Amino acid sequence: MLESFRTQVMHNATVFGDDEPDLWHVFHLRPNEPTWRVDDRGIPRVRFFFYRTRVDRPDGFKGGYLVCDTEFYVPDDKRALITAALQTQVDAIAQTRGVPSRPVQLRDIALTDATCQANLIGADNTFFERITNPGRPSRFGRRVSSWSFEISEHGAAVVNAALRGDGASLFQIVYNVRWFGALPPLTVTASFDAAKFYTFTEDIDAEWHFWAEDKYRRSVSSRLEQSESTKIVIHREGLPRNDENDKAVEKVKEWAQKSLEDTIGRRMVLQMAPPSDGDRKPPDGIEDSHLDFHQSQVDSFTINYTEKATVEELDTVPSTLPALSALVDANGQAIDPDKFIDLIDANHEFFRTVRVNVQMGTDFSDLPVHSVEARLDYAGEPMLLIDSDGPAGDIDGEYRFTGTDEVARFIAPLAPGVKTYDFSYKVNYRGGGVPFETRPTPMPLSDAIQTIEVSDAGILDIAVIAGDIDFTQVASVRVTLRYADPAAGVAAFENAFEIDREHRLHRWQRVISATRNQPYFYRVKFTLADGREFVTKEKDGTTDELYIDDVFVNRRVSVRARGDLTHDVDQIHLDLTYRDEADDYVVTRSVALNAGNPFFDWIFPVITGADGVLSYTGLIVFRSGREEEIADPRVAVSTITVGPPPPGELEVEVIPDWLDFPLLRLVTVELKYDDDDNGIHQHKTFVFRGNSASQTFHTEIRNESRREYTWTADYFFTGGGRKTVGPKTDETRTALVLEMP
Repeated sequence: MLESFRTQVMHNATVFGDDEPDLWHVFHLRPNEPTWRVDDRGIPRVRFFFYRTRVDRPDGFKGGYLVCDTEFYVPDDKRALITAALQTQVDAIAQTRGVPSRPVQLRDIALTDATCQANLIGADNTFFERITNPGRPSRFGRRVSSWSFEISEHGAAVVNAALRGDGASLFQIVYNVRWFGALPPLTVTASFDAAKFYTFTEDIDAEWHFWAEDKYRRSVSSRLEQSESTKIVIHREGLPRNDENDKAVEKVKEWAQKSLEDTIGRRMVLQMAPPSDGDRKPPDGIEDSHLDFHQSQVDSFTINYTEKATVEELDTVPSTLPALSALVDANGQAIDPDKFIDLIDANHEFFRTVRVNVQMGTDFSDLPVHSVEARLDYAGEPMLLIDSDGPAGDIDGEYRFTGTDEVARFIAPLAPGVKTYDFSYKVNYRGGGVPFETRPTPMPLSDAIQTIEVSDAGILDIAVIAGDIDFTQVASVRVTLRYADPAAGVAAFENAFEIDREHRLHRWQRVISATRNQPYFYRVKFTLADGREFVTKEKDGTTDELYIDDVFVNRRVSVRARGDLTHDVDQIHLDLTYRDEADDYVVTRSVALNAGNPFFDWIFPVITGADGVLSYTGLIVFRSGREEEIADPRVAVSTITVGPPPPGELEVEVIPDWLDFPLLRLVTVELKYDDDDNGIHQHKTFVFRGNSASQTFHTEIRNESRREYTWTADYFFTGGGRKTVGPKTDETRTALVLEMP
C-alpha cells in the first residue's frame, strides 16, 4: 500500500512510496491534473462542430456541438523521466544497504472512487446548454471520461476562439479522487478527560427558648467545578526530524484529533444537578441539620495507535485544459486547430444523426476477461462504427474491446419517431468458458454515453482490504463472503479467508455469467491477542472494495477504593463485567483493592458505537472480620468508587437544666448505640452534679436509617435513696432534657 505521508512531485505528477519495507523500489503515481486524451500519435480526441448559422431547436437556438475525451493519466514520456529520476534514488538506497539495486516499478495509484465534472463559464445556458457525461471516469487504465457539449448561439464563437489560443482554453475539468494510504509506523496516544464536581452545603440552626426570643438560622452554599482536557502524544522514537517526517507526524496528529473528536461525540455528556427537595428535607423531629451533598462525574478514555493504520485520502484535482494550438503531437509538431473544428451548415448530415459513445470501466489486466463485444442497433439497423481505436475486423454495429482505455463511437441516421436505440454486449473470458451475453436493451437517445463496469461483465470482483485494524490487539481477522442471485441463475456460494498483519489484501473473484445486481453479504470474526473471539453480524455490501476496519476501541474504567484501608477495611474484592447484549460480547475482570493497591485502571476493547453495560459485584472485608456485599447493575460513568461510605454522626446533647440539685446529690446517665450489621457499639456514662453543664454523646453511624439509641438515668437523692428511669429508646431527639423523676 502506498505511503500517504511520503510524497515527491516530479514532472507534474505526485509520487508515493510503498509502505512495505521490502518494496523500496516500488512507487505509486498520481497525475496532478486531468488533460485532453490523446492517441498514440499524440492527436487529441476533440471535435468541434461550429454551425455556420444558428440552428433552431424546440428548446432554443444552438450554435455548435463539441465532443471530446479527457484522461487522468501521466503521459508515457513523463513516466520515462520519472522512472529515470527514481532509479537514481533506488540505486542510492541499494548502495547504502549494501544490496543489489532493483529496477523501479511504477504503479498507478489505486483509486477507491472517482468522479468528474466540468466547471464552465456560462454553464447556466448562456454559453453551454447541455453537458453529457457519465459523471465518473473509467476506474482503471487512463481514467478516460467522454464528454459532449451542446453550445448556445452566443457560446459558439467563444469556444471557437478558446480552442485556438496559445494558452488555456475555457474548459475546466475537475476530478474528485479517493484512495487509501498507510500512516507512518508511529505510536500515538490520544486521551480525553472530563470531570465535574458539585458540592452543596446547607445548615439549619434552630434555638428555642422559654424565656428569650427564638433563633433560626439557615445558610446555603454550593460550588461547581468542571474541567475538560484532551491530549495527543506522538512518540516518534527512531523517526529523524526533517521536513518529510514532520509532515508525516502532522498527518498522524490530524488523524488522532479527528478520531478523538468522533469518540467524544459518542460519549456521555456530564450533567450535574443540586439535591432534590426530598434529599434536603431533614428527618422528622430534627430541628438542627447539616447537609453535605457531593456529586462527581468523571469520564475519560484513551485511543492508542501503534500500527500502520489505513486512512482514506480525498483530493480535488482541477485543470484548465490547454488550447489546441498549445499542443504538439508525438513527433513534436504543433497541432493545427482547424483540423478539429468544422464549420458546417444547418442542413449538415450531423443534425440528422444519432451518436453514442461506449467505454469500459473494467480492468482487463486484473480480470479473467479476454474481450467485450458491444453492439448497438437503431431503427432495426446496426449503427455505423466511426473513429475506432480498436483492432481491425470490427463490423458495423459492433466493437470488440480488448483494453480499458478504448472508446467506441457509433452513429446512425436519425429516423422519424424512433427515440431509442438497442444496446447489448457479450463478455468473452480467458481460458474459454461460456460467454456472458446481455439481451438488447432499449436506451433513450439522451443516453449518449454507455460505460460497461466490472459488475456488468458477469464477474464478481471484490477487493477485501484490512483497514484501520490494531494488530497488536487483534491477532487475525477471518472474513466470510456470500453471494447469490437465484433470479439470474446464480446459486449461493461463499468464500472464507484470513487477513492479518502480513496479509492485508484478498481478491475475491468469480465468473457468475450474470450482471451483479444483488448485494454480497459478509461477516467477520476477530480473534484477539488473548484468544477471545468476536463474530460480527452479517452485513451487506455493494462496493468493489470492502475495507475491514477494527470494530474495537479501548475503554478505560478507573476503580478507586474508599474508606480507611489501614484500620477499618482489609480487602475489597471486585468482579467487573462489560456486557454488550446486542453483539453478544462480554468482557470480565477481577481485582482486589487494599492499602497497597488502592486503585486500578481497567483498559479493555469494546465494539465501536455499542451500548454496552458496565456492572460489578464485590465483597468488602473489614479488619474486624465482618463482610459486606456490594453491587451496581449499571455503571454510567468511567470512574467507580467502592468501599464503605464516610461515616455519619449521631450527637445527643444531655441537658440537666431542669434538675433540682438541692434535692439530688448526683445523676448518672448511660447512653448506648448499637449497630450489629456494621459492627458499631458505642456506650458512654455521664455524671451530673449541682454545677454540671450539658454533655454530648457522640457516635459514628453507617446506616442513616438506624439512628435509635437507648438511655438510662439513675437519680441519687441527698437524703438517701435511688431511682432508675429507663432503659428508654429514642430515635428522634438529639437533645435529651433530664427531668425530676
